[in-house]
Amino acid sequence: MAASAIICNLQTIVSRVNDPLNSLVVSIGTVKAGTQFNIITDTAVMEGTVRAHTAEARGLVEANMRRIIDATAEVMGCTAELEYTYIEPPIRNDDIALNDIARDAARSLYGEDSLRETPVAMGSEDFSYLMAKIPSSLFVFLGCRDEEQGCIYPVHNEKFKINENILQVGAAQYAQFAADYLEKTAGGGD
Repeated sequence: MAASAIICNLQTIVSRVNDPLNSLVVSIGTVKAGTQFNIITDTAVMEGTVRAHTAEARGLVEANMRRIIDATAEVMGCTAELEYTYIEPPIRNDDIALNDIARDAARSLYGEDSLRETPVAMGSEDFSYLMAKIPSSLFVFLGCRDEEQGCIYPVHNEKFKINENILQVGAAQYAQFAADYLEKTAGGGD
């Protein structure tokens, strides 16, 4: 009961503490408790993840998790311990000029139809560490779906298969982007 109450109460961070215009996810992905169906367990271990689009939204979670977990456990006559680890920060493609250069590079190589709008996603990506060190970097998706070759699953899926025919397309686009970036910015330009 205490574990399930904690899981439910943690959702109030998203709905009551967070600004509703900020995307935020607090998920408990695993709950490990008990040994038999007819024995009340004395321990439960839960693991989860927090995902946000801003460092500010991400930053408000830990203190609120501690408050909610401690208070809920106390009300239920239990104790709780939270181990909170910050992993990948959010990816932000905020540099408009850099986005324009990347889009123009794709258009020049493959035409207007090569570009697709992608919705904002809540995935995690270790490229964000590079973006934290080099703020004007850009994260881009290279579409590689090919039903005939069985390339139909997304990355991080156990059935993901790379479409090797697309690799030269991606390499050419990155090379064009780099050349265009240097042309527009070399010599102290914009």
